[in-house]
Amino acid sequence: MICIVRKSAHLCEKVTLTPVETVLLTLLARSPQREPYVRELAANAGVSASGCSKALDRLARMELVSSRRSGRNVHYRINEQNAAVTHFKMFVNVLEANALVADVREQCSRIILFGSCSRGEDSSTSDIDVLAVTEHVEDVRRRLSGRSAGGRPLRAVVLAPGGLMRLKENDPAFYEAVSSGIMLWRRAHERVPAVSAGGAAGEDRAVPRTRSQGAQ
Repeated sequence: MICIVRKSAHLCEKVTLTPVETVLLTLLARSPQREPYVRELAANAGVSASGCSKALDRLARMELVSSRRSGRNVHYRINEQNAAVTHFKMFVNVLEANALVADVREQCSRIILFGSCSRGEDSSTSDIDVLAVTEHVEDVRRRLSGRSAGGRPLRAVVLAPGGLMRLKENDPAFYEAVSSGIMLWRRAHERVPAVSAGGAAGEDRAVPRTRSQGAQ
């Protein structure tokens, strides 16, 4: 089960998604331009057409997806205007990325998810972009090479300590992209002073949003 918080006109309410609803919402969220029909979605999700239809109907009532009838078929599409969809995508992406890097965390001082997956703007063709800072650059790079989740490849940038500050000097645009990412892992004793006025995540100044000591 996954719980999300949905805002209505005057209040917030907690919504619980079943495993089937979670799979269907993920499928639709990662193909935002497509409008698959019920049987197609049921086949991709590995569930019955009736169970799929029931789950989609509930997602539509929550305004997470929209529907359109064409003849006998009902087509569904993700509702990108609903902010809950963006946060749902980010949540699922963090879970996938955490699983991909779990066995190298102890070798790293920090691991950051960045790019479209950190913003909930990803699709089925997006890479899962992470940046890792470690004293064991070659070993971590080798271990992360070739990994994927849900058919999407992990693209890991592995830097030695001090690499983030050099990145800030040599490639400020890329540094800014990493700075706005999500912290998947940070070593507990690493010093993290206050965020700078510009909001950038300097190696000795700040960290990206959603800090974590790991998946807890």
